Amino acid sequence: MREERERAGARECNARRFGQSGSGQGPDPDPSPT
Repeated sequence: MREERERAGARECNARRFGQSGSGQGPDPDPSPT
């Protein structure tokens, strides 16, 4: 289950980095106009 954990972590990091551009997914939706 390490791959799933790493994938989830990377996904959260990416979503935060891209401010969830057109994703609407994640525990912290960034109100960034990106």
